[in-house]
Amino acid sequence: LSEIDFVPAPNFAGFLSKAKSMAPHDKDAPYVALALFLECPIFSGDKGLLKMKEVKVYSPRQMLEMLTSPV
Repeated sequence: LSEIDFVPAPNFAGFLSKAKSMAPHDKDAPYVALALFLECPIFSGDKGLLKMKEVKVYSPRQMLEMLTSPV
């Protein structure tokens, strides 16, 4: 767990309303809000999330390619 940072929900709660308007499903809104707060991409195979333009979403295939491609 030393490499995992837990982000308390109140830290990114300010992004939740924007995330709800962007996310394809309500259940995805907290993940989108966290990505907005951290200014980072999301890793998901969810087709709805992969269509998002406002937050970069990497598919499992894209992540595998990034992890296995030579530097």
